[in-house]
Amino acid sequence: MEFRSPQNGRWSVGQRILAQWYPEVFFYPGVIEAIDGEEYTVQFDDGDRALVTARQIMPLDIKVGSRIFGRWQNGELYYPGRVDQQNGDKIHVRYEDGDEEWTTISMVRVERPIPRPDM
Repeated sequence: MEFRSPQNGRWSVGQRILAQWYPEVFFYPGVIEAIDGEEYTVQFDDGDRALVTARQIMPLDIKVGSRIFGRWQNGELYYPGRVDQQNGDKIHVRYEDGDEEWTTISMVRVERPIPRPDM
């Protein structure tokens, strides 16, 4: 997966994004709440907050065809699946075990490679 920065090269307060919850490789949906130099405060959809760098932020690019890990029936555990329908923030997920459900982008996480510092 290729790293993509925002259109203008800068992230902005209020922007919906995916951010890494350190030290995991997973990125979770959230909103940039504040920017202080090279650090970004992210309010994740689940209510948690984190201080991250630009390297730990990706565009919110979940769409039909995206591989995700969803919280089946809003539970605690994440299961792998793929988005096969979308209506705004509502997505229909077909899980690898054959289950399927309508959920929201807030209930998923994605795995993304972390860009190297020289990128």
